[in-house]
Amino acid sequence: MKTRRRIKVWTLTGYRAGERQQILALAEALGFPFEEKLIHHGIGTAGASLLRRVSLVGIPASDRAALAPPFPDLLIAAGARNEPAARWIRRRSRGGTKLVFVGRTWAPPSAFDLVVTTPQYRVPPAPQVLENLGTLHRVRSDRLGRAGKRFRGEFARCPKPRLGVLVGGPSGPYAFGVRAARRLVRAAEEEARRLGASSLLVTTSARTPSDVVTVLEEEFTMPAFVHRWRRNDPENPYLAILAESAALLVTGDSVAMISEAIQTGKTVRLFDPGRGRFSMRAPDGPPVTDAEKNDFRWKAWGYDLMMRRGPRRLSRDLALFHRRIIGAGHAGWVGDPLPPTRPEPPRDLERTVERVRALLRIGAGDVHEEFGVAAEA
Repeated sequence: MKTRRRIKVWTLTGYRAGERQQILALAEALGFPFEEKLIHHGIGTAGASLLRRVSLVGIPASDRAALAPPFPDLLIAAGARNEPAARWIRRRSRGGTKLVFVGRTWAPPSAFDLVVTTPQYRVPPAPQVLENLGTLHRVRSDRLGRAGKRFRGEFARCPKPRLGVLVGGPSGPYAFGVRAARRLVRAAEEEARRLGASSLLVTTSARTPSDVVTVLEEEFTMPAFVHRWRRNDPENPYLAILAESAALLVTGDSVAMISEAIQTGKTVRLFDPGRGRFSMRAPDGPPVTDAEKNDFRWKAWGYDLMMRRGPRRLSRDLALFHRRIIGAGHAGWVGDPLPPTRPEPPRDLERTVERVRALLRIGAGDVHEEFGVAAEA
């Protein structure tokens, strides 16, 4: 017999695009209507997170008003600055709100009902922790189909089969500047030939420096469509490139783009933007020649120093993520032999939905009372 329930869901919108996409992916997959709560952060918010406070400090009064009761059954949040407010809602609900936090937290896992994380954050195992292989995603066949159809005309000048190239940018100790961009151009064309691709579909992202994009726009010798990322761009071809490419090459700095690429079930190759000690593949590798030197950015230099000498809690280790997905057969480095077979894409989103449904005590036959929608993953 079906149970009729009214499930109320809030999301604390991520202030980073990748976090927001993960929050939306989970909220949509759960199948319940949800309300996005956008809060702004002022002075004191970062400190409240670092000190593990349960507080609305630093949040404007107008935004606080949107967090008033009645509180939801489920709150999905991400991002360090959102953590104090998310925990405040959970506490004020007196146990009525289940808090699911995506990524890494400053407070211990016991302060949440569920922490959904990935290997690079090194979150210790706990009953409240679900470590997935990759990030949550919105890569669905219907969305890919619509996007591919929309951009088919723009891609027409690039003959099939095509290699999609997803480009990130500086991240942690990896500077990713013009030198890495030129290596990427050579690597993408060489990998395209190895895979039998005739052209390239290239997209940059929010972290891609302008000088890197310029190199990509000017230095490919084979037919290439190159998209320069713009904020709030309704013509972003990212999903279309996932749909219309026969294989995908992703820069190793972007966990989110790698996670989304492997969900397509296509061949996925990873590009290492570093060399020598800054190589993602072999951090203790030999010295490099002048022509192959790494790019330099002070922020990357400082992050490297922190990783080597600071508390592990303050950094993330992308090598852990790379080893997991490559070991599982979902991807490989540019130039490495192709695996004889590819495994099915990870079921990270489905596993997460199952855990959240268990938190809410939702059965497969439960029905959302207000909308009459079966609450199925």
